[in-house]
Amino acid sequence: RRGESAEIAAGFRQAGLNNFTAVDASDTFYKNLDKIYEPEAKRNIIGQTFLDAKDQQIIDLDLNSAEWLLGQGTIYPDIIESSGSRHAQKIKTHHNRVEAVKKMIEQGLVVEPLIDFYKFEVRQIGRRLGLLNNLINRHPFPGPGLAIRCLCHQHSAVADVSDIQQKADALLAQKYPHLNQQVLPLKSVGVQGDNRTYAHPLAVWGETTWEKLDALASQVTNAIKGLNRVILLLNPPVEHKIDFKLPDRDVYISRERIELLRQIDDIVTNIIKRAGVYDNIWQFPVVLLPIVDEQGRESIVLRPFNSRDVMTATFYRMDKKILDQIGQTILATGKISYLFYDITNKPPGTTEWE
Repeated sequence: RRGESAEIAAGFRQAGLNNFTAVDASDTFYKNLDKIYEPEAKRNIIGQTFLDAKDQQIIDLDLNSAEWLLGQGTIYPDIIESSGSRHAQKIKTHHNRVEAVKKMIEQGLVVEPLIDFYKFEVRQIGRRLGLLNNLINRHPFPGPGLAIRCLCHQHSAVADVSDIQQKADALLAQKYPHLNQQVLPLKSVGVQGDNRTYAHPLAVWGETTWEKLDALASQVTNAIKGLNRVILLLNPPVEHKIDFKLPDRDVYISRERIELLRQIDDIVTNIIKRAGVYDNIWQFPVVLLPIVDEQGRESIVLRPFNSRDVMTATFYRMDKKILDQIGQTILATGKISYLFYDITNKPPGTTEWE
């Protein structure tokens, strides 16, 4: 996030760890992610690059690799979602569970003191240790960073959603005739039971009551195979029909796209802190979608939710005044076309979109 590296470095030093070194390996990550769009591929590349950066630091600091262990903040949900238990299917590969890390673990080269704990328990441990509140109470953040909140698009692999759209038309015409809706021509990662899904979001507009939207999202994702999320369009045009489009070119991770997402994420974080609701929200992913308007501007999804163990979660019912302020501030940048609010619980939607 914006300013995050400096904040964390300061926190480490305030905790007395004066030998702490922060390394900017962003050039290597961007290079390795060039022309990669598939979520699992992105996660695996990021995990391996993380290790490569560590190996380079061992060389640069002139350390004897035989005398050092890799320390990781792996927590229990990471293991479950990476199929680390006997009965669990892999939902997603965590950067701390790529194949190279697994081999190091087998060799006894990794120490993970938090591996048996959920996030709320980790925070309790942090308080026992006397760590600073601004570190303990920070929203959880994915190991692969904003890369998995920056969706990509391969123009030659656009999915045909006409069949799913027909099913959505039939269901909503019967149960929610006042609503407008459209299936988005991209996919996000979800979870159904212990199984991973990779399916489309349904965008809706014309309803603003959180309880009704919650019921709608559950009905839609349960009834229609191929949909695993429902998102509310916050800035619908006067006309009812919208044709959500993907660019007619490939869109991948780039420094420019990440900087845009970082700017929007910072806007959101600052507003919810000033409004006094930051601590009421467990986590607030902000996602950049390659859904564009005529000017080529991309879209944003707001995905705040509440949870205790992150194995299940409910979307956050935000006060409409705060949500309006967030929306107006984001759109005032002139860099965003459509603004969505994810109203999907977990399951069937995962914490992150990738």
